[in-house]
Amino acid sequence: MENIISAIEVNATLLTLALAITFIVLGATEKAETRDQLIMARVEYAFFGISSLIAFLVFWLI
Repeated sequence: MENIISAIEVNATLLTLALAITFIVLGATEKAETRDQLIMARVEYAFFGISSLIAFLVFWLI
């Protein structure tokens, strides 16, 4: 039972790290027609990237 919980924890940790990297890369490479759309997209990707990074740190520190 402990092995299953440990495996789930490792998978969740890797998933949150992958999400953080994905959102950061998407935010850095986002293209938009107007400046306002670009700013909104980058803010959204930054929010989700930071949220995923925080979730990664929480899982990693458990």
